[in-house]
Order: sequence, then structure tokens, then C-alpha cells
Amino acid sequence: MAATGAGMNVVLNLLLVYPVGMGIAGSATGTVLTQYGMAIAYAVVVYKAARRYGAPLKPDREGIKQAATASIPLLIRTILLRVALLAGTILAARYGTEALAAQQVAWSLWGFLGLVLDALAIAGQAWISQLLGASDASGARRATRRTMEWGVVGGVVLALVVLATRQLFIPLFTDDHTVRALLGDVLLLEALFLPIAAPVFVLDGLLIGAGDGRYLAWAGIATTSAYLVAALGSYHLRQGLNGLWWALGVFMLARLIALGVRIRTDRWIVTGAGRGASGAGTEDATATAEIAAVTQTP
Repeated sequence: MAATGAGMNVVLNLLLVYPVGMGIAGSATGTVLTQYGMAIAYAVVVYKAARRYGAPLKPDREGIKQAATASIPLLIRTILLRVALLAGTILAARYGTEALAAQQVAWSLWGFLGLVLDALAIAGQAWISQLLGASDASGARRATRRTMEWGVVGGVVLALVVLATRQLFIPLFTDDHTVRALLGDVLLLEALFLPIAAPVFVLDGLLIGAGDGRYLAWAGIATTSAYLVAALGSYHLRQGLNGLWWALGVFMLARLIALGVRIRTDRWIVTGAGRGASGAGTEDATATAEIAAVTQTP
């Protein structure tokens, strides 16, 4: 369904921007229409499932309370990720129109590739929550290793694809030679960082599935701070767009260290009964994973 919605978004944007001639307003209108359509489609799915299993449609106050409690650390984590995104855009804009244009294209591609890798992360969320809920700690360890292995392979494959095809798709975005040159350099860095980012995305998903949101929030504070220091440092040294993307590499490496250290301990493994007041428990981990599915990446 998500793929169908994304496809409809592309079609509507193309139709409203070009043949209809609405410009940027057409892009916004197409996206809004797609979102409404997907909301209706998901509501129909939920309604049919509720009828099939005899589940009440009336809101469950206790369930809403648990979901809200579980989502607070994830909300903090997501806000911090968006702060990093916004900071990069602000600094890129200070380098001029061409740099901002290249930054937006590069960020869009990074987000797209991140969503591809999130397929593993979201699957890992559900897998880990199921195993920990069944008190299968050894199974959770095995699932972690297997998902991480696939994450690394996926990151390397995507990096090679970017390297091999960047000169083919860059002209699709712009005819400006300055923007093309900037994009060519930035995409080299993007490819370099993908093998690091892939396990980061996977680890993020696994810890969300384990209900370890509080650690993710604290790790987010530390790693976003590292990114901001690196990004602001590169700006003051006038390192240009490449400097901002090297700062992103610092961000990804800091996240890999923070999440990797956590996953090597047993503190995130809480089986059966949940974490109580300290955060989302494993009995709520599936709900936590569903909340996080819309907040993943970069």
C-alpha cells in the first residue's frame, strides 16, 4: 500500500505540475491528495480487520495512553533527526542557490535510499519485538546478527549503485553545470557513507522493536550534538557543501558507535514483562514499532 501511495504521488505531481501547469502548488496538491487517499485506504483496512476479529472500533483509552507514553522518547529522537536535517539545509543555503539546490537533491536521494534500508529496519522491529515478547533472548541475538548482516550488504550494494549511476541520473535534476558538479562530489561522499548508515538504520529499528526508546533519545542528543559541532565547524572553516557532508559522516559514525555499544550489551534485551516506567515494554513493542515506522531515517 505504501508503494502504491508513493507511485500515485509521483503520477499526480507530474500531472499537476506539467500538463495542468500548477507549478509548485501542483506538487503540494498532489501530495495532499495522496495522503488523504492513503489515510482512507488504511482506515478501510483497519475497519475490515476489526470486523473480522470482532475488535471494538471504540478508542481504547488505556491503549492510547500506552502508545503515547511509548512514543515520547521516539518523538525526541525524531525531532533531533529533523534538527540535523534542518541545520544542514540552513548552512547549505548560506553557500548560495546552487549549493542549496544540490543539497536538496542529495538529501532527497539520501532519504530515498534510507527508506529502502528501512525495509530491513522495520522488519527487524517486528521480529525483535516478537522474539523478546516470547522470552527468546537467544533468538533475538541471532535475529540481530542476521539483520545486521543484511543491512551491511544492502548498504554496500546501494553505494555501488550510486557510484555506477550518478552521472546518468544527475542530469535529470538540473541543467545547471555548477549544481551538477556539486552533486557529483556530494554523491561520492553519500556512497562512501552508505555502508556506515545502513547498519545504523538497522540498529535503530532493532532497538525500537525492543522498546529501548529512552536510550535512543539520549543517544540522539549526543550524536546530534556531535553533528552540529562538526557542521558548524565546517561552515566556519568555509569547507563548502562537501564539508557539510563530511559532518554527516561524523553523525553516522557517532550513531553507529552509540547504537553498536548498546546492542553489544544485554541491557536492551528485556523479555516477557516490559520495562515498566522506564520506557516502552516488550508487551508494547509492536505498537512502538508501528509508531516508529513513520518516523524512521535519516
